[in-house]
Amino acid sequence: MSAQQYRAVLGVPSYRWATVTSVNPLRIQLDAPDTAPLPFTPDSLIPLSELTVGVRVWVQLTQPADMTAQRYALIVGSGGGGDTGWITPTFQNAWVNYGSPYAPAGYRMLGGVLYLRGLVKSGTVSTDQTATSPATIFTLPAQYRPAYQMMLVTYSNNAIGRCDVMATTGQVLAVAGSNVWFNLSGLSVPLG
Repeated sequence: MSAQQYRAVLGVPSYRWATVTSVNPLRIQLDAPDTAPLPFTPDSLIPLSELTVGVRVWVQLTQPADMTAQRYALIVGSGGGGDTGWITPTFQNAWVNYGSPYAPAGYRMLGGVLYLRGLVKSGTVSTDQTATSPATIFTLPAQYRPAYQMMLVTYSNNAIGRCDVMATTGQVLAVAGSNVWFNLSGLSVPLG
């Protein structure tokens, strides 16, 4: 299935802030311009035990392109944590910044979501996901690690690449793509 066909079936997701209005059943109210709680229960990557009335959440919304089906909502992060600002990682396994005019590698937590940025090069791309993997670009501190391993699609040397963020070790791995350049910008991971 082509990317265009995929978007036509599933719709293109958008992201919005919302507030939890009920926990049993789980209900949220999106920030303006919507004024009423969603009339259906959203799915959540955040454990329900951590959601209480009034908590701010980051929500992925998908409306099927044909508009015949109900839109889908997924809570992907919570509003806690504030903004850490960009943090410069310590590179591993020969990975380095690509250089100007591209952003240097970095990570930040904003509203319970981990964001990555930067264009890197020269390391090893490998499917090895062990703690000593040569594909490790850098390792995140414990407080920046997701609850589950995340597989993220990215661009790498004008082709599709894959970046994994490991839950237990915090490794950010170049699993598929090229070491000519490997993009981290625009990748995000819900924490919690």
